[in-house]
Amino acid sequence: MEGILIKSLRIIVAVIITVFALNLCAFAVTDTSSSSVVINADTLEILYQNDPYEKRSMASTTKIMTALLLAESGRLDEIISCTAQMVTVEGSAMGLKAGDFISARDLMYGILLMSGNDAANVCAHFLSGGIEEFANLMNIKAQELGLKSTNFVTPSGLDADEHYTTAYDLAVLTAYAIRNEEFAKVCASSSATVRFGNPMMKYTISNHNRLLKTYDGCIGVKTGFTKKSGRCLVSAAERDGATVITVTLNDPNDWRDHASLLDYGFERLSHLSLSSDSELKVQVIGGEKDSVALCFDDISTFCLDENREKFELELSVSDYVFAPVQSGDILGTASVIFEGRTVGCADIYAEDGVEAKSPLPKTFNEKIKEFIILMIKSL
Repeated sequence: MEGILIKSLRIIVAVIITVFALNLCAFAVTDTSSSSVVINADTLEILYQNDPYEKRSMASTTKIMTALLLAESGRLDEIISCTAQMVTVEGSAMGLKAGDFISARDLMYGILLMSGNDAANVCAHFLSGGIEEFANLMNIKAQELGLKSTNFVTPSGLDADEHYTTAYDLAVLTAYAIRNEEFAKVCASSSATVRFGNPMMKYTISNHNRLLKTYDGCIGVKTGFTKKSGRCLVSAAERDGATVITVTLNDPNDWRDHASLLDYGFERLSHLSLSSDSELKVQVIGGEKDSVALCFDDISTFCLDENREKFELELSVSDYVFAPVQSGDILGTASVIFEGRTVGCADIYAEDGVEAKSPLPKTFNEKIKEFIILMIKSL
């Protein structure tokens, strides 16, 4: 398909809605935080809010960004040699010492499960050479993700004057981070066996996130606390294919509140199944048929019921393909678009096969011409 013009078709879609909860008024929400938000991880729709755009310090929930940059580095299998400068930091610790060795992958477990400030500092030096340099990387990533009210100063979340975010920015960051397979695997782990030291020895570490054991479907993400920030918590949970993210900043009852807020978020979501309401074909060049029918599997997502009409289906397919075409050949992509963002996609494939045309029989003159050419070449 190289060199073939690709076209995008924005078409009206048939939307099948299955609402699995509508009795919102009967649901009681508990929230004692200074700032909070609940979002749909797929669409970033706000399902609940309490001053979600207020800038606040966020303690060790900072480490979501730190671990994300490590997960995206492509260096998880490297072994790090810890120095005194790397591991000298106050607060919670994994227990790393100068001279210790640890893999970058095990370091990420120390960052997310044990909330080790030493592990976060080691990560900063490992990836960028220093704390300030790493903070710059964190802020560049924040800008890429559209986090307009966030600024990082430390990799650990220790208090600093210009170290802040909002509940909404933190939720958006988390929605992105849990799409990374390495990050998602680590933050969903209740415990892990890691190796570090000199010589390296095995240790079993436990996750500080109580919700992993107490809330059905919880998949992470990160706890945090300082005297300035108060108790901070970011959690994510999956249910029936939907993913909800909850963030609370300065919440003395965060475990209880998150269970309530996650439940409320799921209550507000409706299931959508999207499919084309028109026949889709593509021209076939050199085939026994002039065109081939295309199809794609229904695309499922979740949204607020009042937003269902805002979803669009965008199809990207070729103007034409060359025969032969096999049934099942992938010939394009169907994408579900919500407010300019892709929230779901599926391959567009050929419904049937198309054989290439058989060559026409050669004329008498063509056969004579080929014979003469062969005779000349044999001389």
